[in-house]
Parts: sequence; C-alpha cells; structure tokens
Amino acid sequence: TYITDYNDIEYNSKIDKIKYMEINNINITNFFIKSIIINQKYDFCIIVGGINTRCNIKFPKCLINKNTFNFDIYDNIIIKIIEEILPYANNIFICCNNYYKDYFIEIQKNNKYNNIKFLYYNSINNLNNFPNGNGETIYQLLHNEILTNKIFILWGDIIISNNKIFEEMYNLQYDNDFLIPVIYDKNPYAYLIIDINNNIEYIEYYKNKPIDFGYHDQCIFLCTTNILKDNIKLILNYNNESNFLDIIKNLKTVKYFITDYPIKTFNTINELKLI
Repeated sequence: TYITDYNDIEYNSKIDKIKYMEINNINITNFFIKSIIINQKYDFCIIVGGINTRCNIKFPKCLINKNTFNFDIYDNIIIKIIEEILPYANNIFICCNNYYKDYFIEIQKNNKYNNIKFLYYNSINNLNNFPNGNGETIYQLLHNEILTNKIFILWGDIIISNNKIFEEMYNLQYDNDFLIPVIYDKNPYAYLIIDINNNIEYIEYYKNKPIDFGYHDQCIFLCTTNILKDNIKLILNYNNESNFLDIIKNLKTVKYFITDYPIKTFNTINELKLI
C-alpha cells in the first residue's frame, strides 16, 4: 500500500500488487499505520519453568500476591502480566514445569481466555520434573508449538509499570532478529556487553563481573522465531543449566533501545516488598 497525498509513482493498477491510498493529513496516516501494526499481533511466551529457590517459598513466585506475599489464585504476578499483554498478544503460552504443576493447574482452571495455553515441561533429559534453565524451557516451546513468525519472550517475575513498552517494541521490530529494551541502571543484575560499533556481543552478570552502571535488559525480548529455533540447540548444556540469553553470541542482528517504560523484577520476597 502506497500512502501519500499525491499519486506520483508509475505502476499498473490492474496487474501490479500496489494499492494507492490517498491521505491528506498526518493523523489519518498514523491511525492507518497503527491499525496495521495492531492487527499483526505476535505470540507472547511467559517463561516460568524455574523453581525459584531464592524466594524460600513452596510455590511459584509468579503466583504470589504482591500485597499479602502468599499464594493467590485470583490476584498474582502472572495474572497482572496477562492483563497487561492481552491487548498486544495473539496467543499467550505460559511455559511452566511439572514440579509446580498442581499450583499452575489451579490458575488454569480459572482462566477465562481462549488464547491462553499452559505448557508443562521436564528437563530435556527427563531426570528432573523441571527444565534445566530457561534455555531448555524455550527449546521445548519452539520445537513443540506452532508460533507466529516473531514471538515475545518474557520472564514471569516482572511487574509491568506501563504496557506501552510493547508498542515501543512493535515499532522497533524491523531490521533485527532479537530486540531488547533496556535501562541504564546501577549495579545491574545482568547487563549488555557492547562493542565499539554499538553491537551487542553478549550478556554479562553482576555476580560474575560486578560493575557500577550498565545497560540492564528489561526481561522482555522480541525474537524472530525460526532464527531462535535454528540456534537454541547451540546453548543447551543438558545436564547443567542452560541460559537462554547465551544465544545472543550466535545471532547477527541483535538490537537494543532505552525504553521509556521500565519494568520491575524481583528474586526474593524482600525485593518484592520494595516494589
């Protein structure tokens, strides 16, 4: 579709696959473009396959009520995430483990949306009833589900302050296979290693190499599905934890941007209390 206020290109309207749309003001142009983007929704994949040992609780931390800090079927972190992503999502895959399956089944029973699917995984070697790291969770997702050509991958322990972060990502999805919203943060848990050409080389971790400030990912990623599928096997450790973000080392077009809508995340109950 050629959007303009003047039909000034040469084409054959009968045989060329070009449609001329005359628009005389920028508001209508923006509305038209936005309607196209909204109608091209991608699948969202919420990764909750871990066993969150640092929280010292007996249930998944994504199912905690952030006010009472107890397990809650109706008011918890993952339900809040779902509410924020629904306007932007095609299908929503909640990637769980069998270790906590009984808890997730309670949430699944109360699900009222037909585009949400709960998935339950063991480790790839079947020695554990939970995947060995988020890399194994996403590997099984990619090889067992039919997904849109791009997918959002997000961790299940985040508090989304403003879901316009997804509009940012939809708008910046082009010319890259892996898009990362970031903030410049003090003592970041994880941070980007960037070369002199502003290309991302890999993700480093504060526990391995402490820094004062760095570009901290926001636990949300927009990825080209077939590129992930072709490369994710390269990062599997099978008997040890596989970290999904290690895949960045094998990708050519990884981009980042500083978001206007940062998220919050937590690893412990005390961290959650501070949000």
